[in-house]
Amino acid sequence: MNGPSRIVVRCRGVRENCPSILQAVRRDRRIEAEASSSLTYLVDTTGSMTDDLYQLKLVNNWVLDRVTAKFPSGVRQYTMVEFNDPYVGPVRFTQSKQEFGDFFNSLVATGGGNCPELAMGGLELALMNSPSKSVILVLTDASALDYANTTLVNNIRSLINTTKSQVIFVVTGVCNTTDSPDFLIYRDIAALSFGHVYLIDLSELHKVFKYLDYSLPMPANSSNQLFSGDFTALYHNESFSVSKNFSSFMITTDGFIYNHFLWKKTVIETWGFVLVVKKPPKGNWSITINAGGVHSIRIQGFTPFNTTYSP
Repeated sequence: MNGPSRIVVRCRGVRENCPSILQAVRRDRRIEAEASSSLTYLVDTTGSMTDDLYQLKLVNNWVLDRVTAKFPSGVRQYTMVEFNDPYVGPVRFTQSKQEFGDFFNSLVATGGGNCPELAMGGLELALMNSPSKSVILVLTDASALDYANTTLVNNIRSLINTTKSQVIFVVTGVCNTTDSPDFLIYRDIAALSFGHVYLIDLSELHKVFKYLDYSLPMPANSSNQLFSGDFTALYHNESFSVSKNFSSFMITTDGFIYNHFLWKKTVIETWGFVLVVKKPPKGNWSITINAGGVHSIRIQGFTPFNTTYSP
C-alpha cells in the first residue's frame, strides 16, 4: 500500500463515546510510531566466552544508556537468549533497560569444551521469541556446529522472511576458516536479513555498538533499505537511489575494506565502517569500494518521524 495508512472510525449508539474511541485510536497510532527497534541478544555462554562476556558487559551498559538518552519514550522489547552445549536457552524478556542489563550481567561462561557451537539452534529460538523487525545480535567466538541441519536452517530463513528481523553476528573466533561452511552460514543469514558478520578482536567491539547507537533509537518503521550487496571483487563501483526526503542514510560495511569514496568524501578503514549522511539530497548516488577480501555493504535511509498527532 502506497502513502500513509488511514483509519476510519464510525461511532454507533451513544455519540458521547466517539471522543474516547478517537483518543484510543490516536494513542495506539502514537505508540506504534514511537516504538523503536527491539533488541535481542543471542549469547554463546560456553566456557571460552569468559573474556568476551566481560568486555561485552562493559560496552552493553554504555549502549543501553545511549539508546535511552536518545529515545526515552521508546517502547521496545529486550530479549536475552543463551546457547551452550548441548542445549539452547533459556529465553528472558523485559521492557526495562535495567532488568535487561541485569540479565546480561548475570551471564556466566561455562561448559562447552569443543568447537563449533549450536548457533543455529540458538538463532531459531531467538527469532521465535523476538518481535518483528528486531535487531538480533549474535555474540560468539565459534562457528556454527548445526549449519548442516537443513530443516533448522530453512526454518530460520522462513522466520527471517516473516519477521523482517535483522541478524548481526559479532564473532571473535572461528573453528576452521572463514571459507568453511560452518562460518559461511553466518554470511548467508546476514545477507538474507540485511545484517552483517563482524569478525573482530575484542578491542574493536565498540565499532559494532556504534552502529547500534545510531540505529536502535529509530522507530522500527522508519528504516528503508536502499542497497544491499555481498562482494568478492576487490575494486568496484555501486549505485543507489535516494527518492525520498530522508532525515539521513547510513552505510554500514563489514570485511577488509581499505577505503571508500562517496560524494567527495573519503574514509579510510581497515575493518568495516559506519557512515551517516544527514539530510541527503534526492537523486542517484554512487560509492566506490577498494577492498582486500570478501565484504558486504548495506545502505538504509531513515524517514523523519513525528510522534505528535492531531484529531
